[in-house]
Amino acid sequence: MRRAMRPESGPLAPVLLGLLVAFCTGMLASPVRARGGPDGAALGSPDATRASALLLTAATANGDKKFVALTQLQEVPVATRVVAFRRGLHSGVGSVRALSAFQLGVVADTAAAPLLARRTLVDREAEVRSNALRAYERLSLHTPDDVAIGPFVRALAVDHHPVLRMRAAEALGSLGRAAAVPALLGAFKTAGTGSYRAPSNFIFVGTEQALVTDFDVEVAQAAVIADPVITHVREGAQLEVRVIAVAADLVIKQKVVIGRALDRLTGQAFGPDEKMWQLWWDTLGSKE
Repeated sequence: MRRAMRPESGPLAPVLLGLLVAFCTGMLASPVRARGGPDGAALGSPDATRASALLLTAATANGDKKFVALTQLQEVPVATRVVAFRRGLHSGVGSVRALSAFQLGVVADTAAAPLLARRTLVDREAEVRSNALRAYERLSLHTPDDVAIGPFVRALAVDHHPVLRMRAAEALGSLGRAAAVPALLGAFKTAGTGSYRAPSNFIFVGTEQALVTDFDVEVAQAAVIADPVITHVREGAQLEVRVIAVAADLVIKQKVVIGRALDRLTGQAFGPDEKMWQLWWDTLGSKE
């Protein structure tokens, strides 16, 4: 009969037991830290849950209920509020994302700047993008030019979607950093490039014929059955039909947005005229 094995008691047993108890005690006593949260606010703490609930009420309610939720939210510790606001940026409710972006600027959470820059570029709602950009502007007031404009310059140069390029150009114009002028001038040349594909579809023009090319013969006891083998013959051409005018219209829109951003940064009024901007840059702009 097999006997159950028991750990041998020895001089190391008390030591190992003490280490195990200390390890488990430390795990139970350590709160779960919020990823990137200031002062390590606990992500699953009651305060964080309450802050998220108040944020949802403040963003979706009206009248007195909204005012009460905002007042109570201010009583929550700042570190916990920041955790709730960062989580709110990823909410499926647009008003929660908009309020979260605004509040991150109010509490001056500089570590949230990359999140706000991303919301400025990719969010589908204009209010969220506007609040995120204003909060980003506030957080980057004392940031060097290359750091402040970096996320939008990269989007302007690397991203292949024209809508994101236009949002990046608008953001650079709003930030008011003259260091963004060369990037905007370069964007004129890439306005017609990218991976955008205009709406398209395929059509087939031709004929189809069904031919009996053979028979499958089956012999039964007193009968013979012949099943015809039918072959389909198609003849014609398949064509792709694409709306070219949409792509051309997006190129024009990109240049208009880029020109508007350059107007704000330089005080000039050349708009989408790429040749005038290049002439200005070659003669005066690069020396300023």
